[in-house]
Amino acid sequence: MVRLLRKLALAAAHTERIALGPGVAAAGTRLAPVTAHSIASVAKLAPGRTFLGIGTGHTSMRVMGRKPMPVGELRTYVRTVRGLLAGEEVDLGGGAHTRVLIRDQGFVDLDHPIPVVVGANGPRALRLAGAEGDGVVPIAVTRPDEVEGVTKLVAEGAARSGRALPPGFATTSMTNVVVLAEGESATSSRVLAMTDSWVGAAIHFTYEMWSIREDEDAVPRPSVPSGRSTARTSPDGDPRGPPATSNCTTATPPGCPPPSAGS
Repeated sequence: MVRLLRKLALAAAHTERIALGPGVAAAGTRLAPVTAHSIASVAKLAPGRTFLGIGTGHTSMRVMGRKPMPVGELRTYVRTVRGLLAGEEVDLGGGAHTRVLIRDQGFVDLDHPIPVVVGANGPRALRLAGAEGDGVVPIAVTRPDEVEGVTKLVAEGAARSGRALPPGFATTSMTNVVVLAEGESATSSRVLAMTDSWVGAAIHFTYEMWSIREDEDAVPRPSVPSGRSTARTSPDGDPRGPPATSNCTTATPPGCPPPSAGS
């Protein structure tokens, strides 16, 4: 996150209106007070237009061989960060308390609100966003039915906590777009080069969700251009067709054979 903060500081120094913040940072890689102090320092350079996106760190934690932060711990993390950014003294547990100590020296800005946006895709995390956050950032939520599902769970979380969603509560989907040149194929070498890392990450995300849920519904159905049939039945009657032979890539998920030399 250090490099991210440097880039945010550089962007803050050379812009005047654009909102700046991580979307999203992994909670498991930094202590909550460190995260709060860091984003408050960025806010000093960009007062009134800084936000903090925070999530369980699904990808970043797993590439280090660790599990994402449990949602219950993320709730405590978000509450701690929000309290510190509000200028409060917070309880860290074990008799330890802290607050932002360098406010009077002018190194941070807590006078302007810093929205805390929760990165979430699962039901519990989405309800947490409604209960504790100022916005939510799901990944690859683009269809109307997906947006409706996210909105419903966020509203449930807010209702269960007895709060109304704050004004300006934003739902922002993290997704990728490649604009095709005139006559360019969606499978051109340029498009493949620009999307390969995202596709690899999506394969691993799908594998991990399937391994956690042990539910075939965790595997997304293929997108089919308008006007084409989606019927593709496997021998056992599954309309999604036969399962893929492998979800393995060079990062080697559990259960996959190691990549061959030079792959």
